[in-house]
This record gives sequence, structure tokens and C-alpha cells, in this order.
Amino acid sequence: MRKVKEDHREEIRTSEGAIRMGEHLFWDSLEKELRQRTAEFEGVAGLHLRDIEGGRVIDINGNEVFPTASSIKIHLLAALAEMDARGDIDLDERVTVGPHMAVPGSGVIGYLEQSAEISWIDVATLMIIVSDNTATNMVIDRVGLDRMRDFTSRWGLSSTVVGRKMQDYEAIAADRENLSTPKEMVEMLALISDGQTLDPDAAEICLGILQKPKKGPMAAALPKGTKVANKPGGMDKVRCDAGIIYLERRPYILAVMTKYYGGDAMDQDFWVADTIRRVHTAMLNLDGASAHGQGIARPPSATG
Repeated sequence: MRKVKEDHREEIRTSEGAIRMGEHLFWDSLEKELRQRTAEFEGVAGLHLRDIEGGRVIDINGNEVFPTASSIKIHLLAALAEMDARGDIDLDERVTVGPHMAVPGSGVIGYLEQSAEISWIDVATLMIIVSDNTATNMVIDRVGLDRMRDFTSRWGLSSTVVGRKMQDYEAIAADRENLSTPKEMVEMLALISDGQTLDPDAAEICLGILQKPKKGPMAAALPKGTKVANKPGGMDKVRCDAGIIYLERRPYILAVMTKYYGGDAMDQDFWVADTIRRVHTAMLNLDGASAHGQGIARPPSATG
């Protein structure tokens, strides 16, 4: 009897090991493909993928520092929401916006015919969903660069820097830049999404805004209706996107960042979107598979 029990336990251990090995091989194959894609990119690319439930990570140039373009607005949003949670600002407070404040580039405030009063929460929303540069500079002024340095330092984001306002070409030429790494972009989103690290009220504000629809590589890559909380960014030679993708069983966080691209910007957009699409296809596969790798969403007519 004892021998039978021992044999049974060994069978269980062997089965569990086979399960782990099967998924391990799946992840190895995905990482190999992504490394090849990254190596063939005509510039410098990096990505960091974190499987929230499974705990697996793929990191390719994850500690490389990239210009963030508008993806840095995730951090600005989080700092502003934290100020609200601490009582340092009331996001329902109304402020005046208008064409006299216009900052070049993306956004809508600069195209208003006349000034208007909107709340700080609406300013933050415009910063994220249409990447409004005027709204972003308002947030930078309200939060302050010193507070942003404290914010990133406090959360251990040592390579993340908010070094300038939007469209500040003198600052760009002087190498005062907004910077982060793929790994720290994912870490920032993890701080927001876990519901425990960042103040819960601040996290709720951030996720509510980041989940609103917007254009960008992630929107182009993901199937219609996919729930995502993200912020893309793009400037000359730079394209980024970082977000939380909410699959039912295997939600994940992904950041893809590029720089030094010398080709057509549309091709760079496509490469980022296609890389996101490949990751999402793999994660959908895991999301719909059992621990043994068998599909779990089988139609009623299936046999076996």
C-alpha cells in the first residue's frame, strides 16, 4: 500500500513537471521569436512582457533607456491622481483652457475658438485620450518637476525621468528628455494595476482614464473590444506603447519601445503594432488553454 501511494505521488510530481515544461517550451518559443524580431528591427527596440497570473516575464533590452514621447503621460497621470488622493489638488476644480495656451503637436485645446472652463480630471483625460500637449504642460506645471522626481524615486523607477515639457525643442536639443525603460514602464503600470501599491483611489482614477479608447499601435494590434489600459507615444525616430491587457485568465502588461529608426514612420508604427499583435496572439493562446495545453473553450459538438 505504501509503495502504491509513493508511486502515485511520483506520478503527480511527474505530471506537474510535464505541465510546467510544456508551458516553459511555449514561452521559450515566444521569446526566441521576439528576440529575432527585435534584432532585425532597423534601429533599437526593446520590450518587457509580464504575465500577471503566471508570473512569467520576457525581457528584451528591458533596461535600455528610451525616449518615451507621450507614454510618459502615464506617470504624470499617476502623480496627479496621487495628489488628489492626498488632498493636494481637487480634480473637480475647474480651470481655464483656450487657444492662447496652445502647444504644438497633438491635442484639441489649441484649436478651440474661445476659452472654456473644464475640470482637472478633464484636463488629465485630454492628456491621455488625444495626447493633448497643452493639457500635458498644464499637468506638468501643476505637479512640478521636483514632485515628479520624488514620485519616480519613491517608486524605484531610477531610469525614468520627466525632464521637459511637451514640444520643448530647446530642451530636446540640450538632451533634457523624458525617458524610461520597457521594464520600468511595465513596473509603473503594475503599481497602478495591483490595487495595493499606489493609493487605491488614485489607481482607480488612472485606470478609468487609461482604459478610454485612443489611437496607437496597441489599438491597431488588438482585436476590437479588447479591454486595455494604455498610452502610446511617438516622435521622430521614436515609437512606444505600454499597457495592461485584460484577458480573462492570463492578463498581462506589455511595453514596446523603439528609437533610432531611420525609415518611414508608418513602418515603425506597423512594427510596434505587429510585435504587440504577436504577443497578444500568444497570450490569447495561453488564456484559452488548460495547464496541459488543451483548449478549454471547446464547442459543445467537440468530441474526445
